[in-house]
Amino acid sequence: MVDPTPAPTFRELIAPLRVAHMQMPLRRILVISAGIHVGLFALFAGLGVWELAAYNVLSVAVFVLAAGLLRRGRFEWAALIGFAEVLIHQALAVHFIGWDAGFQYYVLAIAPLELMLGVRSRTVQVGEIAVAVALFLTLAAVYRGAAPVHALDPGLLWALELGNVVIAFALPNTFAFLMRRALESAEAGLEEARLRSEALLHRVLPPSIIGRLRAGGGSLAEAVDDASILFADLVGFTPFAERTPPREVLAVLDSIFAAFDDLTSARGLEKIKTLGDSYMVASGAPSPRADHAVALVDLALAMLEELKLHAPRVPGGLRMRIGVHSGAMVAGVIGRSKFAYDLWGDTVNTAARMESHGEPGRIQVSETTAKLIAGAMVLEDRGVVEIKGKGPMRTFWVVGRA
Repeated sequence: MVDPTPAPTFRELIAPLRVAHMQMPLRRILVISAGIHVGLFALFAGLGVWELAAYNVLSVAVFVLAAGLLRRGRFEWAALIGFAEVLIHQALAVHFIGWDAGFQYYVLAIAPLELMLGVRSRTVQVGEIAVAVALFLTLAAVYRGAAPVHALDPGLLWALELGNVVIAFALPNTFAFLMRRALESAEAGLEEARLRSEALLHRVLPPSIIGRLRAGGGSLAEAVDDASILFADLVGFTPFAERTPPREVLAVLDSIFAAFDDLTSARGLEKIKTLGDSYMVASGAPSPRADHAVALVDLALAMLEELKLHAPRVPGGLRMRIGVHSGAMVAGVIGRSKFAYDLWGDTVNTAARMESHGEPGRIQVSETTAKLIAGAMVLEDRGVVEIKGKGPMRTFWVVGRA
C-alpha cells in the first residue's frame, strides 16, 4: 500500500533547525532590550516623566513574556510581541518628550529585523515594514516642531537624540551580526548531519549504488558476470543463545562480526548482510576484480583464525561452516524503501548450499571456485556430494594457503 502522506520539502525538513538557531539572536536581543528598558525606567523616573517610567516597567514584563514564549517554541509570537512593544514605546516617547529626543528612529531600526528572521510569510514581513514606515511618517507629521508634554533641557535632548541615533543604528547591525553567527552555526550543524548521513549511507550501500541512487535514474540492480559469494554460519551458537541472557549473546555476536567486518574491509570485499548468526560476503560485486575467488577464500581462512580468539567466550567453544561458490548473479537494490544491497541468482543459492552441506571448522568450495583458486590455495578433493536442490556436485575442502 502506498503511503498517501506527501514527502516533506527541504524547507520543512530544516525548519526546526532553522528556528532553533534563530532563537539565539532573538533571545539575546530580548535580553539587551530588557536591559535598555531598565535603564530607561531609571532615566524617566529621574526626569519625572512617570508615564514613560511606568511603561518601561510594563516593557520589561513584555520582554520577559516574549522570552518565555521563545523558550516554548512560540518563535513568531515572541518576535511579534517585541516588534509591537518597540513601536508603541517609541510613539509614546515622541508624544511625551517630543521629536527632538530621537526615539522615533527606533521605529525604522526595528523594521528590517523581521526580514532578517525570515520565518513568516513575505506578506507579513512587508506588512510589518509598512506599519513601521507609516508610524514614522505619522509621528513626523504630528510631532515634528510640536511642543511635547514634558519639556526637557535642550542639552539633555541633544544627548538623548545622539544616544538614540547611535543605538538605533547599532541595533540592526548587532542583530545582523548575531544572525550571521546563528547562520554559520546552523550551516555547521547541517554539514555535520550531512557527514553523519553520508557515513551511514556508505555503511549500508556500496559507493556505486549510492551514486546511482543520487542520480535518481536507472535501475539499482545489475547483472554481474563473474563474482564469488561466501556464506558462513556459526556452529554451536544457538544452544549458547538459548541459555544466555540476550545482552551477553548480542555482545559476543557483535564482537565476532565486528572483527569479520574489519577483515572484509581490509581486503576490499563487500559485506552483504548478517542473518542471525550467519554472515554473507561478496567478492567481485559490485566492483569487478580478477582475483575475486582467491580474495574471498583468503577471507574465509582469516575468519576461521579470528573465530579461535572468540571461541573461549562460549561454553563448549564455537566453530564455523563456510561455503564459497563463484559465477554470475544479479546484484543491487530492489524496492522503494529501506534500501539494502543484496545478491540474487543460482550462484548465491549454490554458495549457501556449500555452507549448509559443509562441516564445522572447514571451508567447502564448489568445483568452479576450486579451479579459480588452484595454485593460490591448498585443496582437498571431497568428491561428489549430493547437494539439496542441486543434485550431485563435486566439491573441495580448502586446507590452507599455498
